[in-house]
Amino acid sequence: MLVKEFPITGESTVNTIDVPTVYKFVTVFNNSSHEITFLPDTDRDSRFIHFAVSPFQYVTYPLDMMGTVASCKRSQTFTINSIRRVVTPPFPIQFPNIRLLFSEENFNVNNYQQANTVFNFIPQVASSLDRRLFAGVLSSGVILTATSKMIINSLFLVSVGVASTVTLSHRRSGVDVRLLDSFPIPVGNTQALGYIVLESGDSLFVNSITGVAHVSIYGMGS
Repeated sequence: MLVKEFPITGESTVNTIDVPTVYKFVTVFNNSSHEITFLPDTDRDSRFIHFAVSPFQYVTYPLDMMGTVASCKRSQTFTINSIRRVVTPPFPIQFPNIRLLFSEENFNVNNYQQANTVFNFIPQVASSLDRRLFAGVLSSGVILTATSKMIINSLFLVSVGVASTVTLSHRRSGVDVRLLDSFPIPVGNTQALGYIVLESGDSLFVNSITGVAHVSIYGMGS
């Protein structure tokens, strides 16, 4: 897999990326109030748009001529345009960003949150494969361990009563890779993480916590 992530600011942005042709699909996590369009190479003519992704939409698309001999290239260039839409997000966002997950397999993500006539977003139920994987008061140690491949779409941390500080890791074969390092959460504040993939035997591990925090984890898997 290949992950590309970039922030978006202002009314519009333009980003150009090169992607190895081995990847056949892209899963777009659009955590922004911008509409995103994908175009081939550096051409910005809207007639050649591959596809468009609405604000606050998660979706998987096939990549045309990627992962095939016919591509005759080692890499493909894409231009990603983003344009702000007049909408109200369904949840607070402090740092809008776009995450692109390029893969050889189709993850079939299809999670829409559609707007009504006054452009206020109405959260809809995600794919029937999604479910709550864990919920409770955060404490030091293992939160959960994957018995098979697990995809965490959203992890929410809420500081309750007093401010909290959290150090959280993705643990694999006893080796910790930090996801949060002494991360402060003001009282009454909610922070979110995602997209996280746990292979069989991997776990989410709380190295340390001060204060009181509740955690809710949603996704697919064991």
